[in-house]
Amino acid sequence: MKFLCYNAGMRKDNYDIFKNKINSTHWAKDFDGSILPFDDYYKVLLRPSTLIEKSVGYFAKTNTTNKISIYKNAYNHYIAQVTSYKKYQEHIKYTKDQRVPSVSVATYINWYDEIILLNHFDAIGRAHSNDYSMYSEDVRPMYEKYFTDKIIEQNGQTYYHSGCPHFHFCSATQTEANETQEHPNAISTKQLYTYLTDLKNCKDLNSPLLQYDLDMPFLTYYLHEEKYKYISIFPDLAKKVLNLSCKAKKCEDVVEYMHKIEHMFEISKPKNNIEKIMLDLRLLHKLIKKFQDNLELVAMFSNAFVKSVNMKALEAEHYKDINK
Repeated sequence: MKFLCYNAGMRKDNYDIFKNKINSTHWAKDFDGSILPFDDYYKVLLRPSTLIEKSVGYFAKTNTTNKISIYKNAYNHYIAQVTSYKKYQEHIKYTKDQRVPSVSVATYINWYDEIILLNHFDAIGRAHSNDYSMYSEDVRPMYEKYFTDKIIEQNGQTYYHSGCPHFHFCSATQTEANETQEHPNAISTKQLYTYLTDLKNCKDLNSPLLQYDLDMPFLTYYLHEEKYKYISIFPDLAKKVLNLSCKAKKCEDVVEYMHKIEHMFEISKPKNNIEKIMLDLRLLHKLIKKFQDNLELVAMFSNAFVKSVNMKALEAEHYKDINK
């Protein structure tokens, strides 16, 4: 793979750079200099990583809990996946900023002591305005088609909006064009499902769908089924949540949806990577819409989906045969 040449001889970076951030948000380094030396950022996540440490932080200004998992990949770089959400207690009077609901999952890499944002999933948050001007004419129509939920014409300007929930997949091209890591273009779960459907059904070997990855890992999952295996955590997670909910004898709607997840996996039996991703995405989208007042549950399943997309769903030994 092309990115391997950039990783030869990597030294072992200290992951304290992540631990020092656990009580804050927006970990990525400010522009400039915050760019990886290749464009497909997702490729650093396509090799299994070993879990090093888990920790929990808290950002009081916005009442945000951070659940952090730190991994080390095969090239001795440290990667952090940070799930952020809010927990409310009835006896506490929160400020307006502390009350605004939000759930997000961000994935970072410590690239030679610089924190680089690899991807970011907003499960509950605001719509995002996209800018496709940095892309070449041959690929720009694909971004306009798949990354756009709504087009708004205002004062002679055209704005491309992506609804929430949505994914941000970072790239050097976007960081350089925007001069920030924080605002890469977003693709909603609804539009991502449309993209995956088209990818699954594509029969034309010359189609742009099979030529351009759009900064996302899904084309790699599609083209290299024998090497990269998408592994869903949802069935095991549903069992875990069911066990906890039944012991507590509450949350009947949660119990009902966990049974639905189990049932969907039993009857669907997805055959390949794209079908597995589509099933997870469909179940996650419905869960997010259904449990807007249960931010911890939304955070739990959002984190699980991002882990599977990042190929860190299970520890490295589960992937020991993939890279042969």
